[in-house]
This record gives sequence, structure tokens and C-alpha cells, in this order.
Amino acid sequence: MWRNGAQGTSQSRSNRYDSSTKPNPEVYDGSERAKETMREGMDEAKERAQEMKDKAEGYAHHTKEDTKDAAGTIADQTKEGANRAADMASRAKETTEDVTASATEKTVETVKNVAEKAKEAVHGAWDATKDTTQKVKETVIGKNDDDDDDDNDGRGVNMDEDVIELRKRAGKVYDDQRKGY
Repeated sequence: MWRNGAQGTSQSRSNRYDSSTKPNPEVYDGSERAKETMREGMDEAKERAQEMKDKAEGYAHHTKEDTKDAAGTIADQTKEGANRAADMASRAKETTEDVTASATEKTVETVKNVAEKAKEAVHGAWDATKDTTQKVKETVIGKNDDDDDDDNDGRGVNMDEDVIELRKRAGKVYDDQRKGY
């Protein structure tokens, strides 16, 4: 039996070992089995931990690859969308150019037509003005330019007094004024 050195024995511990302290073979076998079971449990725990680590690494790798694939897919879709947008913009530009060219051609054609109509209207107005002037002249003077008859000694018909007065005010010299009208 083990004793405390303070109890006054002078023997060393190694000398105090007796058969009562020897392990019982059944206890010894039980402890060995417990150690073995413990080692097996530890080994199994290590194996399971390694399996879990491998699975976690596999999941991480798959997740990483899936993320790369998803990013690549998104990038491809974005690029495809950008290309479609560029194509649409190009088609819109071409359409706008075509419409603008067509509108310009129609505008030029319309302006030409309007100019032609304006020219015709001016000619018509000019002809009407000449006719009206001739009629006023015939009415005021009393002679037609086509008449070659010289009545009143080559003077034609007497002019209206107001017409003569207006001509004098304007400062114009007419053949008729030199003749004394």
C-alpha cells in the first residue's frame, strides 16, 4: 500500500510495492479493451472527419465551379445583350437615315412643285396686271394701243385732267406733255 512520506516511513516508494497493488488481470484486460475501443473510436472519428473535410472541399470546389459557370453564363448573356442592342441601334440608324433621305427627297420635290406653282401664279398675276393696266389706260386715255387712228391731229383722245396733274407732280416728262397737255 502506498503511504505518504509524511507518515514517517523511511522506505522508498518502490520498496513499498506489494502484490495487493498489482493490477487484476480482468481489470487489465478491461482497460486494454477500453484503450482499444478508444483508439478505434478515435480512428473512426478521424476517418469521418477526413471524409467530412473531403466532402466540404468537394462542395467548395463544385460551388466555386458553379459560380464560375454562372458568372461566365451571365457574362455571355450580357455580351449577347450588348451585341443585340448594338445591332438594334445600327438598324435604327439605318432606318432613320432612310426615312430622312426619303423625307428630304419629298421635301425637295414639294418645294420644286411649290416654286413652279408660285412662278405660274406670278406669271398669271403679271398678265392680269398688264391687262388691267391696258384697260385702265384705255379708260383714262380713251385710246387702245392697237389703234393707229390719230384723231385730233395725232394727239389721240384728250387725257383726263387728273391724270395730267398726277403726271406733272411725279415730274415725268411725257410726249403728251410736250405736246401741250
